[in-house]
Amino acid sequence: MLRHRIAIRNLAFSCVLGIFISACSEQTAKPSAQRVNPVELAKQEKADIQALTDQELYLWCNMAFDGSREASDANYLYPGSGNLLRVGTRVRVIHAKGSKIGRAFIEIQPEGQDQTYDIAFKFGVKRMSGSEYFHGILRPTDPGQMIAAKSPEVAGAIRGGKLIPGLTKEEALLARGYPPFHRTAGIEADDWMYYNSREAIDMVHFVDGKITSIEPGQPH
Repeated sequence: MLRHRIAIRNLAFSCVLGIFISACSEQTAKPSAQRVNPVELAKQEKADIQALTDQELYLWCNMAFDGSREASDANYLYPGSGNLLRVGTRVRVIHAKGSKIGRAFIEIQPEGQDQTYDIAFKFGVKRMSGSEYFHGILRPTDPGQMIAAKSPEVAGAIRGGKLIPGLTKEEALLARGYPPFHRTAGIEADDWMYYNSREAIDMVHFVDGKITSIEPGQPH
């Protein structure tokens, strides 16, 4: 009788152990089935960026360029350069390319202008892709109507490229573009940093998604 009970107990244990191993095997297999091939991901990102070529899009932020009409995702203001494209500017992408290490480059030509402008994405590669960056600042719809529907104070700040208390994160992005992501943890963070120049920065603090303070400072 004792042997019979032991045999039944061992059989039950073996069944439970088998079910547990099977469940573990299924759980282990699922992530591998969903794993993204980094090589294929890089190829897709490059293709997404290159697909911007010849598209006519709208700039969804004010963007400043240096004397050579070049800018990057570091997002300097370049005071005194005189090269500024306003939010809502319609542009044509002349050339776009991406690299296997996540960096990307586009050349744009504003409507009605002969000169072109270059934008490079290279500093924020750990937080977003070049494709996400360019599809964030260049979109097929004109933001003008949305901006016009805001209060005169907010609309004026956005069009003037100024950050003021009370602006939402979306409005701050329209006014100044993305903060440099090698100095800012991401748009979900409550503290953003913007370069006014190589020597001066603004630290922007949000509470509940709205700017509460802007503190000038110097880069570390």
